[in-house]
Order: sequence, then structure tokens, then C-alpha cells
Amino acid sequence: MDLRAPLFAALSLVAAACAAPGSGDDGGTDDATGASTGSGPTSDGGPTSGAPGTDAGSDGATTAVDGTADATGTDPTTTGASACPPTHECLPVAPEGWVGPVAFETGDILDDVVACGGDFDAELLAAMVDPTALPPECTCVCDANATCDDIVVERCSFPNVFWVAPGGMCENDTSSNASGVWSAESELTGTCDPNATTIADPPSFTAAIRACGATPLDAACEADHACVPLPTTPLSGQLCIFGGGDIECPNDEFALRTVYMRDFEDTRVCTECTCGSPPALCDIPGGITIFENANCSIAGGTVNIEVADGTCDPLTSGGTGIATPGSWFAPAPEVPADACTADGGMPDGEFLPTDPVTVCCRL
Repeated sequence: MDLRAPLFAALSLVAAACAAPGSGDDGGTDDATGASTGSGPTSDGGPTSGAPGTDAGSDGATTAVDGTADATGTDPTTTGASACPPTHECLPVAPEGWVGPVAFETGDILDDVVACGGDFDAELLAAMVDPTALPPECTCVCDANATCDDIVVERCSFPNVFWVAPGGMCENDTSSNASGVWSAESELTGTCDPNATTIADPPSFTAAIRACGATPLDAACEADHACVPLPTTPLSGQLCIFGGGDIECPNDEFALRTVYMRDFEDTRVCTECTCGSPPALCDIPGGITIFENANCSIAGGTVNIEVADGTCDPLTSGGTGIATPGSWFAPAPEVPADACTADGGMPDGEFLPTDPVTVCCRL
């Protein structure tokens, strides 16, 4: 019997048994390949699953880089960035058409109003406000550029000039016929010229305002709010919002409303000063005194032409006609005090503050 056949069969069995562990080594190579490429199966707890490239690790790294979550994978829109610190406060953002919140300061003049600085270093508004002005002071007088002509004494019954004199002196009468009625007058020659003055003090502003803006922190606040710094010394601490126009405050947070005027329209004037026409005659104070003797020396028997305005009056003394006047006397004629009547010269127009800005502050 040939003993080699059983020997070969035994060697084959041994070889097959030795070959089995080799196939396990090939599987290990596949696992190693899966760990480095990510194409192999992963596990929740093995060292390979914690390496970069796993689903959990990949998501955390990516969101931290693109800013949608912080380094720990937290979304700031849900739990937020850091909380608003005690030096700041979450306040409503100014709605459309408004500016703020701002630190708001007031004073008499801009130079005295606290300047912007610190956290509130942006000057957003600075103006003198609330202008005022008094009515104009107006005067209107009329200057009488006039003179009085000589006094004319005339006999009315036989029209002829009996006596012409400037007045202020005694005039002897050389006529032998003094009967009838007489007139006396002094014509006024000249004009009435208006003389007007207007005094209008310039407008003045009564206050000054300044609004300073700050950059809010990127901190967690509710919707439509911002983490705004709180003003510190030398600022007064007042936080406000402002908007152009005379408008209502937009919310209850900023509800203390003040309207300031930044400009004005000034149409203050005095009305035109005019004068009436001067009268035709001057005044002869006390009228004309007639003496029956010459040189105006005998007072008895005198008569006054009381109305020295050109009207005819009887030449009598105590009701008795004077036959032959001896002399005449009349004071110098005068331009009447009311010869020129003024009209106009009254305050007119108006002063209107304009360009309002509404400031709404915290109560």
C-alpha cells in the first residue's frame, strides 16, 4: 500500500486550518480603511466614532466655523450671546423715523451743554432751540414843515384889505371908516412829512440741546431691543429718542414728550406812517385886539375878533359898534399843534418758531 496518499491528505487539512486566520486579517484591513475614509461602519462608543469625520463631530465643527452656533454648538438666537451687563440695558430700538436711544442733554447755550464722549461719542443732534422775539416798537409822527403868512384883517362889507401885519406888534389904524364886519386870518404854507421809526430786536434762542449716540453691545435682548450703555458722568443719564416734526411718542418706554423749535420765520414790521394834509390857516392865539386910540395904549373899548379863521365878525365893543379904530394888536400866528395828523406806525406781522423736533425720554 502506498503511504503517500494519506500523508498528502493530512497535510492538506493542516494547510486549510492554517489558512483560516489569514482571511481574518483581510477583514481587519477593511476596518482600518473604513476608519480613515469614513466609508466603513461607525459605532457610538469605539475610538473610531469619536474621531473627526463622524457625523456628530463634523456637525459641531462646521456650525462653529460658519457662525450659526458657538464653539460648544449652542445657537445664539435661542439661548443668546452673553447677557446684557449691568452697565447696559435692553431698550426698545427706535422705530422708523426716529433716532436713538441717545443720551440727551440741555442747557442755555451749546457751549454749556455737556459734550458727547465715552460710550456716547457720536453727536447726532446739536442745536439752539425755542426762538423768541418781542413785537417791534413803532413810532409815527408828522413834522409840519410849515410857516404862517402875515395876518390879514379885511373889512367884509366893503371887501378890501384893511390891515396886513405879521403879528406880535401894535399897528396904528389910518382908516377913517371902520364900520361893517371884519375878518382876520393867517394862511398856513407848507407840508406835513411823516417821521417813522421801527425798533425790532433780533430774535434770540432760549435753550440748547444735544443728543449723543452709542454703539449697542451684541448681547442677548428680546426682539426689537438693543443692549444700550447707560450714560455716566458727566452726562446727565437721560436716555431719549428723537424725530423730526411735531409728532407723538411711539411707545410707552419713551413717553416724556418735548417739542423743540430749531428755526423761525420773522415778518415783524410797522405799518406805513402817513400824514394828513395841513390846515389852510394858522392859529391867532387870543384873536386880534382893537384899540380906539393909537399905539394900543388905551385898554378900554377893546374888541377881539375871537374867531381868527377868516369868518366875518362885527367890529363891536360891548355890543356898541366901533366907528374908528385907533390901533390893532395881534400875537404872532402859530402853526396848529394838530396841523399834521399821523396815521399808521403800528406793529404788524408775526414771529413764528419753525422746524420742530420731538424728543421723547424715559419717564
